[in-house]
Amino acid sequence: MKDKKALMLTIGNNLREYRLSMKMTQDEIAEKAGLSVPFYANLERGVKGMSLYTLAELSKTLGISADYLLFNDSCEGHIKNIEAMLRTESEDTVILAEKLVKLLVESRVFPNHTT
Repeated sequence: MKDKKALMLTIGNNLREYRLSMKMTQDEIAEKAGLSVPFYANLERGVKGMSLYTLAELSKTLGISADYLLFNDSCEGHIKNIEAMLRTESEDTVILAEKLVKLLVESRVFPNHTT
């Protein structure tokens, strides 16, 4: 089990990685999540912790799983993010997403790709 400081740093790093992958600013993420910019910036730097409510709201607002924010397992985090994104979609959308993933896996487009 991680100590509190290590967990805050992990969350901060994961928030920053997500934000950069989405090509968003700290201001945009903070506004979207209903947080002040200084508080969000402190979360990214790992100098502030957050309540469970804030964690749940942040992950819900960003469409990512809380697991993605809490843990370093990048591959598992991405899988959970896909699940979180699809959770509120229609059955037709979920079936289409499943077919697309199956085509991607079967095509072996990235046979040696690792994250």
